[in-house]
Amino acid sequence: MKKINKNVLLYIISTSLLSFSVGIFTLVFNLHISSIIRSKVFLSNFLLIGNISMALGGAVFGRAIDRFSKKNVLQCATFFSACMFIMECFITHEFLLLFISFGYGMSFSIIMSIHTPLVMEYVEENNQAHVLNICNSLKLFASTMGIFIGGFIPRVSFLKVNNSPYQLTLIAAGVTYLSACVPLFAMKDNGCEKEGERNTQKKERKKITMPKVTSFSVSFLILGLLIFFSPYMNIYLKNRYEMDIRQISLILTIIQICPIVTNILLGKLFDYYSTKKIMFSCIFFCLLSYVGLAFFDQFIVQIVLLIGTTILSTFVFPQISRLILKQYSKENVGQMAGIANLFYNIGDAIGTYSEGIFINYAIYYMPFMIAAVLYGYLMIALGGIWKSQE
Repeated sequence: MKKINKNVLLYIISTSLLSFSVGIFTLVFNLHISSIIRSKVFLSNFLLIGNISMALGGAVFGRAIDRFSKKNVLQCATFFSACMFIMECFITHEFLLLFISFGYGMSFSIIMSIHTPLVMEYVEENNQAHVLNICNSLKLFASTMGIFIGGFIPRVSFLKVNNSPYQLTLIAAGVTYLSACVPLFAMKDNGCEKEGERNTQKKERKKITMPKVTSFSVSFLILGLLIFFSPYMNIYLKNRYEMDIRQISLILTIIQICPIVTNILLGKLFDYYSTKKIMFSCIFFCLLSYVGLAFFDQFIVQIVLLIGTTILSTFVFPQISRLILKQYSKENVGQMAGIANLFYNIGDAIGTYSEGIFINYAIYYMPFMIAAVLYGYLMIALGGIWKSQE
């Protein structure tokens, strides 16, 4: 693998810092909200508003990724989302929290949408899969360290803004998030050159047909729906297995640390097998794992299967995104990434809201059964995309 472009390297550093803070946030924010707001439906509403705004932001700002400097767009989005992130940690008024969730979602949608186009823009096509694996492995490592370290930050309430015991933890998350802006300001406009010249002879892009658009939309909608379990993992472990915050921190660390190594190793499969076989094999094994999660509630079995699905999903999801988006021209890839983000977050919003109901009412098997069905539909949707390429 060739040397990574400097701008991509700075972006990886920034997104790793951001992921570290989001890891802390993921661990404690639901518990923080539960300690200051007694409503059982507020958390679901909060997450729903955030996902809806991310969906709208992807549709509205996707075109900006193509029209303006990716460096400037990324800097503005990261700084604004950092400010919203910090405000979420201290505001206690329900309406203001929903408003901030909307603002954060709009800005974070740009950060989500720009990820794959940035790598596709600066990295040669035959090197993109490896760079995406490295980038996502480091992000996952940073998020895992955030979850682990966040579990051991002292729980103290020293500010009078609220009585949450997670104030110090959330302050650490906010400061780290803001520091993610620093590497982005070191990026240079002239550093956006690709690692090497791509082949001048490019295959002419096919006109987008209705089956391709349908499969595109359904694929990203399903990918969003399949993320729905992540926001409630801490509450799931606490409610079903009666764990405390440190135990939850350790379990989430174990679940998420495995893909850090396996993502790199699985990336080698592209040297030996076709992309289609790798994608469908991973999706099929995820389907089987979620069926197992629905029917076997033993703690050890649950952890093993969750590790397996985490390994495969964190590897396959970015590759699915890259393979779909590379069908479109450079001039339109940002817009298409925004549309992809729209459908992704619509799915995430529906999944997150419905899972909140299942977890709160202890219907634990239902999210896993839904996920198994969705993986089956994902195979069909991707099959439609590959068929349209033939």
